Amino acid sequence: MPDDLYDRDILTWSRHQADLLRRLARGERVDGVDWEHVVEEIEDVGLAELNAVLGDLRQMLVHLLKIQGWPDNRAADDWRGEIGSFQADAAQRFAPSMRRRINMTVLYDRARAQLKGIKYDGVSPGAWPNACPCTLNDLLETERTTLEGRMKEAVSGPQAWPGHTKANVRPPSSGVARFASERPRWVSIVANRAILTVSAGRIFLTSRSYRRPRTAGRR
Repeated sequence: MPDDLYDRDILTWSRHQADLLRRLARGERVDGVDWEHVVEEIEDVGLAELNAVLGDLRQMLVHLLKIQGWPDNRAADDWRGEIGSFQADAAQRFAPSMRRRINMTVLYDRARAQLKGIKYDGVSPGAWPNACPCTLNDLLETERTTLEGRMKEAVSGPQAWPGHTKANVRPPSSGVARFASERPRWVSIVANRAILTVSAGRIFLTSRSYRRPRTAGRR
């Protein structure tokens, strides 16, 4: 066989190498095994499966973010159907040894980055969780409706809104709370027990537990 067969015709090369390895397994003495490329191809099989699982999981997160960000979009049901397909494919390909190679934080950040600047029908997305609310096991095993619920639960507080994190939230000094990094389109009105936020024509009402500081001389 020509030395450059691997580069010229990978199909013929693979069949020839498979035949040589079968003969070698039967105890025959053979020459011509392209060990360097055989080892590379075996490694690539595992990496290809891992990358396929990573891709399916990332697409699950992308579609969950779409549903969370645009719940009333006419494509929402299609997104839900695709989540089921991606989950089934990921679960079928997943192997226990992949677990230590899957970083949920990285996956979630990439999913959000994929949707950066995206609008559907001219509408910007609603709030997204700052951190991934789902574990690897959740994505592989949990029903879609439960995953959607976890997305919603993760944005139930002001720390989950765009530009609002625990580091830059401060108690209100009067009727209106201003946040250091909030965008101009966000306005939050804070009362003792609730926060009303208006963004691009959408209204979010969130319960708040806030205790007024004790003043000097007051018991």
